[in-house]
Amino acid sequence: MRPPTSKKEFENLFAEHYADYAALFRRVEFNIDAPATASAALPTDRRLAAYRNGAPDHSLETLYYAFGRYLLIASSRPGNLPANLQGIWHNNVDGPWRVDYHNNINLQMNYWPALSTNLTECAEPLTDFIRLLEKPGRVTAKAYWGARGWAAGISSNIFGFTAPLEGQDMSWNYNPMAASWLATHLWDYYDYTRDKKFLRHTAYPLMKGCALFCEDFLWAKPDGTLTAAPSTSSRRPTCSE
Repeated sequence: MRPPTSKKEFENLFAEHYADYAALFRRVEFNIDAPATASAALPTDRRLAAYRNGAPDHSLETLYYAFGRYLLIASSRPGNLPANLQGIWHNNVDGPWRVDYHNNINLQMNYWPALSTNLTECAEPLTDFIRLLEKPGRVTAKAYWGARGWAAGISSNIFGFTAPLEGQDMSWNYNPMAASWLATHLWDYYDYTRDKKFLRHTAYPLMKGCALFCEDFLWAKPDGTLTAAPSTSSRRPTCSE
């Protein structure tokens, strides 16, 4: 049997793709006012190699900025799942880290440029995903810390996994503040959009749940100040330390 083929020619597919992403992409123009360099005419791999060796290339920096926006536009749209470690580009049955979501920084990094570069729609899948974690996160907060509110661990997936990973090294696996960090993106969404309906019905209830968890998670020191114990820093000592 012959594999199915598209009925659209390449030119038509490209034109549809261009019209789709350009409507979002063209909202922002970013340029660094600096003298042009000869490296702009070189292939990107050679430009990157030179850049690593200290060669200035501001047009490469603007290209990188544009490429990041393009990837987010291509991998995160309303009604879809948020971009994970591989975006949406994955060519194996079982990929690195089970193609999950890492809440310690990777998921957040994917969305740092969303609102600040006028890609509000691209941030919506992250909001939907955070809402997905809230209900199982309440079970995790109570079971692991005896706390109110909700929490999420270092890794999560589309099935609402929020607990610490079983049998893993807790020097990096212990990350009870992941949900609270994710919740900052909810405030960022409101901060940029000023959508009070979103704040009232979506952001505030989720942020309140994180605040309740943090309140129960903290311990009072003898001097009356609050602290997290044990520390949740992921920094590891070097050999010299």
